[in-house]
Amino acid sequence: MVPFLDRIVEFIGRCITDKHRNTAVLKSVVGLLGDLGHSFGARMRGFLSNQYVQAAIQEAMEGDDNLRTLAVWTQQACS
Repeated sequence: MVPFLDRIVEFIGRCITDKHRNTAVLKSVVGLLGDLGHSFGARMRGFLSNQYVQAAIQEAMEGDDNLRTLAVWTQQACS
């Protein structure tokens, strides 16, 4: 999957910028980022600076407790 990380993050950007996106999509996107970070570790660090990734994590940090917990886990998994 490593060769496809760029495309996956690009897809995440499309999901985040979708004007019809809801909280379930945000939760799924942040969870996917965390899973990728957990699986690929240091390879995901560069993607944390992506504006869409930052926007997703920031929005999740401002959400309910479950979203905040997921966002914190994602940040830790990707660092």
